[in-house]
Amino acid sequence: MIRDLLNYLELQVKQEGSQLVIDCPQCGKEKHCHVAPETGLWHCKVCSASGNPWRLVEIMMPNLDTKGIYQMLKEHGLHNDNQNSTPPKQPNLKLTKNDIRPMTDAEITSVCSAKQISREALLKFAPYAHAREPLMLIPAFEPDNLSKACGWLRCRFDGAPIILGNGKSVKYPIVSGSVHGLFGLKTLTDEQPETIVFAEAWRDALAAISLGYAATASSGGASTWYDTWLPVFKDKNVYIVMDRDDAGVRAAVRAASAILAVAKSVNVVELPYELKKDHGNDLYDYICNDGHTKDDLDKLMAGAKQWIQDDDAQTEPLSDGKNTHIVLDNDEVDTFSREFEKWSIDKCGVRHRYNTIDGWSIFHKSKYQRVPHDTEVEKYIRQFIATEVRIKKRLKQEDGTYTHIKIKPDRNHKTRGFIGNIMAWLRDSDSVHLRPGQAAPCSLGGVLDTRFIIPLKNGLLDWSTYPYRFLPLNEDFYTFSYLPYEWHGEVDSELWLNYLLDVTNSNIEMCSLLQQWAGYCLMKHNRSQQRFMLIYGESSTGKTVYADVLTHMIGVENVSFVSLEQFDEIHLISDTYGKLLNICDESEEAILDPAIENALKHYTGGTMYQFKKIYKEPFTAYPTAKIMITTNHLPKFKDSSEGVWRRMLMVPFKYIIPEDKRIYGLQDKIMATEMPGVLKWALEGARSLVNGAFVVPDVCKSAVREYKKEMHPEYSFLEENFEPNTLAELSVPCKVLRTCYETWCKTNGFGVKNDKNLGLAVKKLFPNIERIQKRKGAARHWVYDGLTFKVDSEFYDSGVYNAY
Repeated sequence: MIRDLLNYLELQVKQEGSQLVIDCPQCGKEKHCHVAPETGLWHCKVCSASGNPWRLVEIMMPNLDTKGIYQMLKEHGLHNDNQNSTPPKQPNLKLTKNDIRPMTDAEITSVCSAKQISREALLKFAPYAHAREPLMLIPAFEPDNLSKACGWLRCRFDGAPIILGNGKSVKYPIVSGSVHGLFGLKTLTDEQPETIVFAEAWRDALAAISLGYAATASSGGASTWYDTWLPVFKDKNVYIVMDRDDAGVRAAVRAASAILAVAKSVNVVELPYELKKDHGNDLYDYICNDGHTKDDLDKLMAGAKQWIQDDDAQTEPLSDGKNTHIVLDNDEVDTFSREFEKWSIDKCGVRHRYNTIDGWSIFHKSKYQRVPHDTEVEKYIRQFIATEVRIKKRLKQEDGTYTHIKIKPDRNHKTRGFIGNIMAWLRDSDSVHLRPGQAAPCSLGGVLDTRFIIPLKNGLLDWSTYPYRFLPLNEDFYTFSYLPYEWHGEVDSELWLNYLLDVTNSNIEMCSLLQQWAGYCLMKHNRSQQRFMLIYGESSTGKTVYADVLTHMIGVENVSFVSLEQFDEIHLISDTYGKLLNICDESEEAILDPAIENALKHYTGGTMYQFKKIYKEPFTAYPTAKIMITTNHLPKFKDSSEGVWRRMLMVPFKYIIPEDKRIYGLQDKIMATEMPGVLKWALEGARSLVNGAFVVPDVCKSAVREYKKEMHPEYSFLEENFEPNTLAELSVPCKVLRTCYETWCKTNGFGVKNDKNLGLAVKKLFPNIERIQKRKGAARHWVYDGLTFKVDSEFYDSGVYNAY
């Protein structure tokens, strides 16, 4: 059994005495992991990792859910060693009758206010208060003993985290000695509702109760399920609503599989949030934070997936008069793949796409959408196999003739390996596969020039010619960057234009630069300008409004927020790929390492860049996002070359808007009604860049010079006071230059750098000047040969030579 499992996981197995030896699944060290052939317990001699068969499958097949792992172990004759289905023996509970008391009205009101739940909902959980601490205590029960709580959950009246004795901060710890149970069991027993919502946590259940549902949750959250809880759900319609993360998905599978044995029906509700690895959004977020109503949740529950029993294959007549299933001629992978995609398009209105850079995506309701994880595609293939498909088989009868029947797919058609093969065939099929060069955005038929296409909520705007062309959304234009508003022709936004005049103090050239930058952010494939923008200003200068409106014009989903200090982290900078803009909001003064500066120069240099998204293969592509830094404190650039400075468009927001002229919530007003006008304004800026360059006002040039001078004052000192001279007899003693430098720094308020940095600055600014020794009288002095003071230098003819 164990050896078969190891072979199935494609682990090379070697027998050493009574032990099996494999490569460690944790550290990868070859032939140092010993496996017990009877129990499957394993231990690595190098990294000390250990575990049971469940843990081994979990490591080797990370995309396999709980149900899949359980099924795999079952197929290999192994039981589930890692997941208990019965509660442990009750230990001594560290809570007595003297420790609890009824909650006061004020305490109930405080909790309800902090957690945004109704008083009536909270009382259904029969909460108590701690006699000596400001804590609410919620009892959990086992169905067979409603007279005594098996465990208690603690929560502060103000909702703040609880500091434990070890100093650790925990939001809702249980009382020591508790065994996990279900909340609100007494209410469910008394009311006997037909429908029960089973949520992941107590807050989720109370949020559902606040809307009028009967609900419960485990005191152990997603990690806990006991079969002794099944009587609660007997003959009920059960809706399971877990968090949108990996643990929640596993918990839903486990609970649904168990409850299905006793319930009237079981449905798994998926909340409309992105699936995350951990800390996903929950039912409490959906109801209390995002303000969804009972009607919203009713609709979500009505569309929930009904959980069905994973039965063995069953036969049916080929012609039963129903014609409700897709009958496959055979059970080959390519047949399943073709029929799945046909069903997906015809019945679901969903077409799949796959690109090695973008991963999986779907075209649905006239727009492309990314599939956040491969398991989402796996899930729908599983649903297709379980509910839509029958396989045609030829059956020999007793008289020797043959008849055709249709059978349900068996468990072999539902394994991860088989479904993975379907995905691989689908991924490589002509109708789904996109070449690496067809990464989004791309006109798949080559009809449209992607450089000039802006996808909006209601269509595609082609600004390659003027007047602009407006086209309907279509499958040919492959993109994920749809702007979140509609286009209804060219309109102006006076509110936006007046804002620009205010923040620039009516500097028309600066308004033009900001307009061009907004247009530049729409030019995803334009690499010719090689610029980034730095907006600097104190608070109340309007720079936040510009960043917010620009973000909304482009679309929040098309903007990333990787800070400058993260630019040398390949996994983090990869978040910018496919975006139109990256905003670095530098609220604190940052001192940048040379590696970060080099990454910024490389990223904005118009050349290919290496990206690597987490758990994905690295790839090389042109960066898509424009870089905009907004800050109150200028970052400390150490680069003394022109690499950073020539790429920088610095816009100083110096005008502080008077209190009586400020429009509070201005960006919200603009984003609500003025975005088509802002887009029209930005497109005019983009058109000016097609064959032109950025307008750089004198105030911006001066700001960059002052900024560079502040970062590298030694260069300003040398440029102001020295020049090369071909007359060999002219030179400046190194000590003289050093004395002048220190005097200049003191006069101008700059710090003094050491001799090495000063010498490097001389070498970089005057590459033909050499530092040599020259004799003066009996002594020899180090001098910069061929260097002389400028005539207009403050140190010219100042007698500074006299000391030497």
